[in-house]
Amino acid sequence: MSGTNWPKATHRFFYTDPGQGESVFFDSEEERDNAMADAISAYCDEGWSEEVDQIFAGVVSHTVEKCDVQTKPAPCAEHPDHDYGDNDCEACIAWDEFPNHEFDEVCNYKAVPFESAA
Repeated sequence: MSGTNWPKATHRFFYTDPGQGESVFFDSEEERDNAMADAISAYCDEGWSEEVDQIFAGVVSHTVEKCDVQTKPAPCAEHPDHDYGDNDCEACIAWDEFPNHEFDEVCNYKAVPFESAA
């Protein structure tokens, strides 16, 4: 079995076994189906566990990607209190416009189509 714990362009086929708390990704449907059959069989112990019907399989179509990354600007050396009054100090304006100074960068995330290997 050549499964991974994370999708890759070469490993888009997966099955998830909530009873085991994991998803496993494979490079072919056949590999995935064989591993899934083994996982289903593992639930047979003097009868079937009710958890067996929680196993499911699929193909990854999208992943989530970081976008709109903003790096925290350096504070202005001329106005350490960021009180720049009426002057148009670009460093102070950039500092004031940054959304959260507790972080070195802020960003958004978006779903993007997962590209398979050609």
